[in-house]
Amino acid sequence: MALIAGCGSVDSWTKSLPDTIEAGGYVTLNSVPVEGASVVFAPVDGKYAATGVTNSSGYFELKAFPSKSGAVPGNYKVGVMQTVQFDDSGKAFDPGEDSEHHDAATASVGWKNALPDRYKSPETSGLTASIPDGGTTEIKIELMP
Repeated sequence: MALIAGCGSVDSWTKSLPDTIEAGGYVTLNSVPVEGASVVFAPVDGKYAATGVTNSSGYFELKAFPSKSGAVPGNYKVGVMQTVQFDDSGKAFDPGEDSEHHDAATASVGWKNALPDRYKSPETSGLTASIPDGGTTEIKIELMP
C-alpha cells in the first residue's frame, strides 16, 4: 500500500510542474560539433533551469525536470562545459586500449574543462537563447576559442 501511495504523490508532484516543450540544439567550436559537453540553460526571468549533454553530432536535448522531458519556454543565459580526463602532460588521456600501456606510476590523472573557461558559467559565457512557446530543436551555440 505504501508503494502505491508513494507513486500517487510522485504523479501529483509531476502534474503540478509547469508545462515543458521540446527544446534542443547544437554546440560547435569553430564550426566543429562538440561531443560530451554539458549544456546549462539558466532562466533569465523564470525559475526553472534546464540541462542537456551533447552527442557526437553536438546535438543536445534539454530537460528541466527528472520526471518529464523538455524545457519551460523563456529566455536563458547558457553555459557549456566539456569535462575531459588528462594526464600530467596536459594531454587528454584515453582510458581505453591505452590504459594497459600507460604507466600509472609516472602519470597523474585528473579532470579539466576542454572548452574555453569563459563558457563554463551562464553568468560569464555571454551566451543567451530563447525557447519559444512552440519549442525548438534548432538552437545554435557557436563557441569560439
